Amino acid sequence: MKTGLLDGSSSSVNFFIKIILPLLLAHKNNNSFEIANIIKKQSPLFNNENIKNESDKISILKTAKANVEELLKLWDDNKSPILLEIINNINNSNLFKLPNDLKLAIERSSISHIETEQEEEEDDELLHAWDIALNADFNEIIEYNNYISENSGFGTHQGVKGLEYDRVMVVIDDVEAKGFMFSYDKLFGIKSLTQTDNKNIIDGKETGIDRTSRLFYVACSRAKESLAIVAYTDNTTMLKKITRFWLV
Repeated sequence: MKTGLLDGSSSSVNFFIKIILPLLLAHKNNNSFEIANIIKKQSPLFNNENIKNESDKISILKTAKANVEELLKLWDDNKSPILLEIINNINNSNLFKLPNDLKLAIERSSISHIETEQEEEEDDELLHAWDIALNADFNEIIEYNNYISENSGFGTHQGVKGLEYDRVMVVIDDVEAKGFMFSYDKLFGIKSLTQTDNKNIIDGKETGIDRTSRLFYVACSRAKESLAIVAYTDNTTMLKKITRFWLV
């Protein structure tokens, strides 16, 4: 799930980004043609089988129009619904086909029971993640789309390669990064090298320090005028001493 969020490949998240968000934007722009185009392409109401089996073709249009209007009411009066409200609405109307993860999340939300500790352990970890995620405000989908489309002021250390900005803030946090290929604490000498690190150095092999050094250079060299580096670490005193030495 994390990988799908980072690279924008999650089908469930893309359901909101590539169908619901364009529909909402078309509605806000009063673009009825684009709304009709989205429904025609994405809604099962307009698949060949459904059209062929329906004798009253006009009723399909009326049903689609009513379902779209009902869905868009969730944003009336500048409200921003949570994701679960959106997929519940769509599940009831069958306006769009929901990805399996979202269908399962709806089923789980409709079951009223007290979970025991044993049930909690047996439940799928991914489904628990969706339980939390679907309580997010739709505005978070908008911001996520800006991020994944590189239209925001944020990016990963790897993702900004080749880009340039007047001012850059590089945020370093090994704990939050949760990676094993890079270690800024090792690069800065705050954390000791492992036996494997030392062996790779002796053997002339690439180490995590080499990779982190290149990554640090990539992130910092994006700045054209000014650079700020914010580092989170367990040993701030040592980090200050080391960076002071570098500056000298």
